[in-house]
Amino acid sequence: MPKPSAYPRTSSRLPPKHDFSAPRGFFAAVDAAAVVVAALAGAGATAAGADSAATQRDGHGGAVQGLPLLFQTLALTLWLLALAGPRTWSPPQAVERQHPALLVVQDVSASMEAEDRALLDSSLSRIAWSQALLLEVHRQRPDLAIGIMLTAQEAFRWLPLTADSAAIRATLARLRPRMLPRQGTSLGHGLLLAQQELTRQKAEFQHSRVLLVTDGADNAGLTNAQQAAAFLAQQGLFTQVVQAAHPNLLEPENRAEILADPTAYLRAAGPPKSRQDSLMRQEAWLAVTAEAGKAGAVVRETNLAAAAASVVQALPNPNAGALKATHWKPAGWRLLSTWFVIAGLGCWLLGLVLRVLWVANPVLD
Repeated sequence: MPKPSAYPRTSSRLPPKHDFSAPRGFFAAVDAAAVVVAALAGAGATAAGADSAATQRDGHGGAVQGLPLLFQTLALTLWLLALAGPRTWSPPQAVERQHPALLVVQDVSASMEAEDRALLDSSLSRIAWSQALLLEVHRQRPDLAIGIMLTAQEAFRWLPLTADSAAIRATLARLRPRMLPRQGTSLGHGLLLAQQELTRQKAEFQHSRVLLVTDGADNAGLTNAQQAAAFLAQQGLFTQVVQAAHPNLLEPENRAEILADPTAYLRAAGPPKSRQDSLMRQEAWLAVTAEAGKAGAVVRETNLAAAAASVVQALPNPNAGALKATHWKPAGWRLLSTWFVIAGLGCWLLGLVLRVLWVANPVLD
């Protein structure tokens, strides 16, 4: 039996307490600060020397004459700081968001290995098509919190309800048939397990949906899918049914006969005598389950994007949230090199202007 996923319910991992890769800009800034101190000291000494020499030469104060060199030295210092890459840092922040919840009850019985689906001219098994469908649903609604219940002869919670996109994609990548050791189809147990998962997470039912992905009818378990779907609908938790088998396996006239009254067909139908009889019973069973789930008709589209769009349209409003999850806004870095370059350019121009003025009028005091 597979182990339950240990992915957290948050959309990103908690930030590490100590990150030794981030402060490289800080250490570079410390080095640059030492350069600043040395440059200012040198500029002060140069200005003092110029002041003394000018005073001895013509009796005028030399402080003004040392200003151009001081500003140009300051400009070079600021440019050195810009090369050090100074940055401001904001710590990560916890943000709580609400997500619509989608509980997937996925059939992983042996029949899901049948390759009667296609995607981009490639044949796919029913389980691979189901995997691609769920990934497409997640792509179209990335705000969804998704949980996955596996079902065969018994049901198993595989992925707890989570809004972590990486966890959802990684879990779906490992979806395979025969993941549970005892084979069969106990979809009613899977639906009840989905309801228990929402209760455990304290999520609101009216903003949640259950998605049943299967290719057949119940043949194991004490509660069938129709009873479980009706029970969930009474609590405001609606179930949508996706047909994993290719819908064109059944003749169109037979499907029309079944959909006219699927409940009456199941009551009157005897043991299946052919492949078409078996497919007709499965079609009727899916239609009755979807009717009990009260989330719309069975999703039968052969096109993957169209099937995902049908699922997305039945989901709660994007602004409605069923599950509260904590997200971490990552730490922010803001580069300040541009400002240091601009300030250095201003100091350089100011020093140049003062030098020109001093050459034009050397008696400035």
